[in-house]
Amino acid sequence: MKKLLKVGTTEWFHTNELSKNEISELAEQYNLHHIIVEDMEEASTQDKIDVYDSCLFVVLHFRKFERENSMHITNEFNCILWKNYIATITKMKTSIIERIKEEYTEELQEDKEEWNDIKYKVSPYYILYRIIDGMYDKTLSGLRFFTNDLRSIEQNIFRQNINTTASLEALLKKRRSIVAVKHCIQPQSEIITELQKETEKLYGWDLDVYFEDLLYKIDKILALVHSLQEELDSLYDTANTLTNIKINKTMKIFTIFTAIIWVLTFVSGMYGMNVKLPWQDVEHMFYLIIVMMAIVIWSLLFYFHKKSWLA
Repeated sequence: MKKLLKVGTTEWFHTNELSKNEISELAEQYNLHHIIVEDMEEASTQDKIDVYDSCLFVVLHFRKFERENSMHITNEFNCILWKNYIATITKMKTSIIERIKEEYTEELQEDKEEWNDIKYKVSPYYILYRIIDGMYDKTLSGLRFFTNDLRSIEQNIFRQNINTTASLEALLKKRRSIVAVKHCIQPQSEIITELQKETEKLYGWDLDVYFEDLLYKIDKILALVHSLQEELDSLYDTANTLTNIKINKTMKIFTIFTAIIWVLTFVSGMYGMNVKLPWQDVEHMFYLIIVMMAIVIWSLLFYFHKKSWLA
């Protein structure tokens, strides 16, 4: 596990993925509970916070937006919080950890002369706060890209000669993605509230302002998700309605075509029989039949037009 930085007595370790051997070494070095070891070895499916005598173990899930596929994927975040150490593990590589490290280092350099007054900033807890806060900011940023994609889909839906079936498929993927974001973020309010209580016990500081900030961002994300869900439902219903209208128009054209063809088939079928028929010996009768069939076609089209079936 790589040491990202050391500030005073506070040390921050991070890795993208740990092998079983590395987890075993970490467990032996810090005397980790076997449940923590099991959770780190296997992918967790739910957020949790476990409290132990000397540390806290936190599991959170964040949705990472992939612009290539326009989809949100889950990135699991594990954190072990001691009095003077913090170890963070993400299942997938993320640029936000390095960015937070740089921002945190710059912030400490600016406030170096006031360290005695802001000891909470030189602590594993504050690093954890900055990470979670950064993850929420990244989630909000991903939702803004998501919103832009919706605008593009909306324009395609109302554009002429656009395949609305493709738009429906895209909207279904978006609906699944936004529901996943909601289910990912919604349970974290309880985790953050519990984390607030336990960090106050561990560090003895009043850190309400930071937790309130995190809870505010959770509410902001959920409000945006709710708004996007309503917009997705509305766009899906609109696209579905437009698709049905197109299908109905196509079926109407096929019905009209079938009606005309039926009359022409009847006439041609009658004069194709091997029996004696009226006017079969009349010169130019073939051309007269063609004219008669053309009149029938024109009459039917005029009738359908009057009935507004061709509108």
